[in-house]
This record gives sequence, structure tokens and C-alpha cells, in this order.
Amino acid sequence: MPFSETTKRVRKFLLGEMIKAGRAPNVGRIMRERGLSKAEVMQSLKELQAGVCIVMEPNTENIRMVHPFANITTPYEVEVEGERKWYAE
Repeated sequence: MPFSETTKRVRKFLLGEMIKAGRAPNVGRIMRERGLSKAEVMQSLKELQAGVCIVMEPNTENIRMVHPFANITTPYEVEVEGERKWYAE
């Protein structure tokens, strides 16, 4: 199933934030930064999870993984110039 244009925008934003900040934004920040309603964000997150692009924490609105990045501490640290930048899954 192809992603909606809104979902594509949300995915691009999530990946950009993971690269820039090393953390996934929360639902409120996605809403503000993308000018979306909570329903639109949640629908996009649902589509992304079904498409195996993200993993959500069960029964929450928290993003656990934005493949290939982890939004949690894992044993797989990614370093750039000797500084930890991200965790991988």
C-alpha cells in the first residue's frame, strides 16, 4: 500500500529529526512542525508502522524506532568522529 503524501512528509520529518537530534519527536512536536492534527499524525504513524518504517511502544504514542535508528538506548552505538550520535536497532 503506498503512503499518503502526509505520511511521506511525516516520515521525512522523523528521519531528519533522528539524524539531526538523535531522537524522534513526540506527537505534539510533529503536529506543530508539520501543521497537522493529532488524528492526521496518528494515522501517519499507523501507516508507517504497518509499512515497517517505525515501531511504536505498545499502547502509547511513543516512537521506539525509526528504522534504522533506535529512539531508545541499545547496545549498538553509532559514532561519528569519536562521538556517539545515534543508537541503531
